[in-house]
Amino acid sequence: PGPTLRRFALVASANDGGPGRVKLRFADSDAVAFAGVLTRLGGVQGGDLVVRHDATRASLASAFQQMRDVLGRAQDLSLIHISE
Repeated sequence: PGPTLRRFALVASANDGGPGRVKLRFADSDAVAFAGVLTRLGGVQGGDLVVRHDATRASLASAFQQMRDVLGRAQDLSLIHISE
């Protein structure tokens, strides 16, 4: 058997996209649901999942740094998916 695959995820949401943009209603709950799918079915362990609600530039920078710290110790593939 080959090496065990370790999966990482960064899930962020923001209902308020800023001035001039329609305020969303379900971004935060969608992020919770998506993170749940990743842990229940996607093989992402709790310690390898970073979730940010009402994400701001600063909180995303912090989340990316947290992921870099974790990934710096791993030799695995990372995938970042951004959806609007």
